[in-house]
Amino acid sequence: MDDITSPMGLKLIDHLPDFYEEIKDFRLISQTEGEEFDALLSIVGDSFNQRFIETATWELARWEQLLGITTDVLKPYDQRRSVIKSKLIGSGTVTKAMIKAIAQAYSNGDAEVTEWGTNLSSAADIGLITATTVPVVISGAAINITAENDYVLTFDRSATNYSFGVRLRFKNASNVVITTVVTGWTYFAGYTAHYRLATAGNNTHRFTAPTGAVTVEVLHAIEANNTLYYVKKIQLERGSVATSYENLPDYTIGIKFVSSLGIPPNIEDLEAAIRAALPAHLAVQYEYTYTTFGEIAGYGVTFGAIESAGLTMGALETWEGP
Repeated sequence: MDDITSPMGLKLIDHLPDFYEEIKDFRLISQTEGEEFDALLSIVGDSFNQRFIETATWELARWEQLLGITTDVLKPYDQRRSVIKSKLIGSGTVTKAMIKAIAQAYSNGDAEVTEWGTNLSSAADIGLITATTVPVVISGAAINITAENDYVLTFDRSATNYSFGVRLRFKNASNVVITTVVTGWTYFAGYTAHYRLATAGNNTHRFTAPTGAVTVEVLHAIEANNTLYYVKKIQLERGSVATSYENLPDYTIGIKFVSSLGIPPNIEDLEAAIRAALPAHLAVQYEYTYTTFGEIAGYGVTFGAIESAGLTMGALETWEGP
């Protein structure tokens, strides 16, 4: 049956009695009809693939039309798919998980998302404050928080000649101070706030906002007849993991691409998708991952071999080794 090349043609003649295989007319009929069935199955399979973003090609324009995306046929399929997926993801309530999903749709890798609830420095940096029995509000205003969510407060302070306390004043929707227990903190009635001892140098203080809390004030106080010299790099973040201080605007979202090297090729589409999903008051900072010289050294290649391979300094930034 060498003259039957159609997969469906082979199936068709296989259903006939064996002696038909020796008759040329039946082999030709099986081959001809098989080719038609092959084409039909291909069309059916391709049409089925268009129902899914990951496998769609010519039907991507239909997806884009439904989602209000301008079609650019010059873009590669994978980039157009990323825009479509991000549009589908970026609807509804904005969450950290949503932003992460959008970022990963474009980078084809893992992404980390950090939420800076508010960044109190540098305007809130405090210098040379004489001791007072009245607490000084570092933030200058109440900060909106979400009850029962985790937060981390970090700051640097210089040495002082006496103990230093940091205080959190939680209030409910009626602007009434909350006095219930906050794990790891002591309620200090004299300052109507929760108290925790701070130390010289970098401080990291975690807390879970109590039930009913809608705002928090960050305060500090030192005992009489003592001087606190400096408090700097004051930062309040959502979550329980502190990040390094960066002088960012209040309410900033940090997006770091950790498993894909360099800048995603469709970064403009990603920025547009993130901006469309986020509320207008949130700022965004992007951070990219590059190959380090330590990683290049670990590849076990010489700089001569790198030059011979024609790798430029730009290419080395995203080189994953030989």
